[in-house]
Amino acid sequence: LGAWDRRDQKGFLRNLVVREGRRTEEFQVRLVTSPGKLDVDALIDAVRCEGLFWTQTAGLGESTQGGETQLLSGTPQLRERLGDLDFLISPEAFFQTNTEMAELLYGIAIEMAALRGHERVYDLYCGIGTIGLSLASRAKEIVGVEIVEPAVADAIENARLNEVGNASFYAGDIRLAMRELVEQAGRPDVAVIDPPRAGLSQKVVRRIVE
Repeated sequence: LGAWDRRDQKGFLRNLVVREGRRTEEFQVRLVTSPGKLDVDALIDAVRCEGLFWTQTAGLGESTQGGETQLLSGTPQLRERLGDLDFLISPEAFFQTNTEMAELLYGIAIEMAALRGHERVYDLYCGIGTIGLSLASRAKEIVGVEIVEPAVADAIENARLNEVGNASFYAGDIRLAMRELVEQAGRPDVAVIDPPRAGLSQKVVRRIVE
């Protein structure tokens, strides 16, 4: 099977994403290729994991996002534990790659938020809800927003899984959704922001300051 050459824009094999649940010792494996044929049965026999996926994408970039993903074997979500919370993670959803450091990072966020139980907290770019759910026991209300819809579905399911009743999660683009979010959910007392690698746009910063 030939590898993808971005200069010639030809080839089949593009990427291999392996995720490990550090606390659960589960593995999620996703093979990313160009559209084409693959001996699926042989792949299933060769790979030992809890969830095996195949993504076919016609995009020219090297991103693992987009395309059509199908579950070849196992479960659709990876199980992981962070602190005293359990999480389910879809292959398209973001999760901190270092579970041990994520626990330390969120501990600092909890300390700096200094919640006293009456606050409404916005968890912006919430992903599967890890930060918001970590803060939920100390807040009155958690409102999370995330643009990746599978991650939002995970966040909603993770709230149910951990029996957190004061957290709501919505799919939306922070650049466009802030004013409507405030109108519907009310002004936040605390905002926790874990943006994508590119950081916050000036428009998002202005909305938060407002």
